[in-house]
Amino acid sequence: MTYIYFIEGCVGMTTNNPKESMDAFKHGLELKRNGDFTGSIFWYAKSIALYPEDPYLPNVLYSMGKSYFLAQRFEEASLAYRTHIILTILSKNKFDYLSMFNYSLPLHTELFQELAWAEDNSPRSIKDDFTMYKEHSTVASNYNLLKNWGYVQCKLQDKTPTTEEQQALDFYNLLLQGMPRDEIPTELTSDEVDAMDREIVWTYGLPALVKLLKEIVVDAKATGETAFEDLQGILDKELNK
Repeated sequence: MTYIYFIEGCVGMTTNNPKESMDAFKHGLELKRNGDFTGSIFWYAKSIALYPEDPYLPNVLYSMGKSYFLAQRFEEASLAYRTHIILTILSKNKFDYLSMFNYSLPLHTELFQELAWAEDNSPRSIKDDFTMYKEHSTVASNYNLLKNWGYVQCKLQDKTPTTEEQQALDFYNLLLQGMPRDEIPTELTSDEVDAMDREIVWTYGLPALVKLLKEIVVDAKATGETAFEDLQGILDKELNK
């Protein structure tokens, strides 16, 4: 399956321009590093429009999610991460995101029961990926994705973040902007930052993933069509300003 299934018909869409697409992505990345988050979002969208069959398209959405977060556009950040996950799962035809559990995350019976439900009811073979503490090449990248999505969900909650969550959010914001970790001013120790990251993953990121996985299991086609509509909406909005 190629990603053109999801996004053909989007505004300004042209295909088979991988070099121009990569140039647009690099420009977006440079703008993000220079603090122009809105500009970077436009060029990431342009990158997708230039090469919708790019096998690394979800990575562009991942970068868009970061820029949306830094631009304080949290709903769109969440949508970018969600679409990233859906495209990755459906294109690979397996739930490789079930392999992301970090050994330092505590066991939460209810969540793991729900994940087990997703495994048992999935039409795809995911047994090899569903190992709670398995060392896997994608664990680090998937953990970071859940951390990023978790911080977005924390910002979207109705209640005010706790003092510890706000400290972690401030630290994460500066880290996402590219400030070296050891130069970020904070009252938290390095171990406390790591612990707060894990808490964000557990409290916000993982429940969002469980909910999404169950949606895919119940109706993968409908979830994929929603991802198509969401991605089309992102491109339409960003490229028509």
